[in-house]
Amino acid sequence: MKKNIQPTYDFKISFTAGFFGMLFLAGYCESQLFPVLLACLVHETGHLFFMLFFERPPRAITFYAGGIALKKSPLINSVTKDFIILFAGALFNFISAILVYKIAPNLAFANDFVGSSVVLGIFNLLPIGYFDGEKILSLLFENSKIYKFIKIIFLVIFLLAFAYILIYIKFSVSLFLVLLFIISSEIALFAQKTFV
Repeated sequence: MKKNIQPTYDFKISFTAGFFGMLFLAGYCESQLFPVLLACLVHETGHLFFMLFFERPPRAITFYAGGIALKKSPLINSVTKDFIILFAGALFNFISAILVYKIAPNLAFANDFVGSSVVLGIFNLLPIGYFDGEKILSLLFENSKIYKFIKIIFLVIFLLAFAYILIYIKFSVSLFLVLLFIISSEIALFAQKTFV
């Protein structure tokens, strides 16, 4: 007879989450921080919903300054279910953006939330190191020529975007550092998977 074992959840709140939470409540953080964090919460709720639906609860849920992180259980070994879980975060972002836009299109908070949700959804679907897009790409095509082709094309597009921004657009240190991080991590990840 199969026993039902109740999963244990590890809830954590990092120091930075508590610190920024107190700053936000005290009014020291910009008002745009809340819609971004709410978009992160919606994103992770999408993953969590389908994890629980497929009876694969997360091992840990951590609240930190950048939002929420789910420490996922190992993959289910069903490409369809794993794909749904990985895609669910972006899907929830897109659905919530549409709903909020339709319900309250003229509120400043709604516009900030819609923008944050759409950007977060799209950004997480990019095939970058630790994001959902990379995991989906690996799930569907790992160790194939298609995987390597997509990674090379994506890296070339990012290098061209990086060069364009440096040459033609007003210089932004934060954007420069983000693009530099993405490019260097992609080169390292690609080299590791190609030559090891």
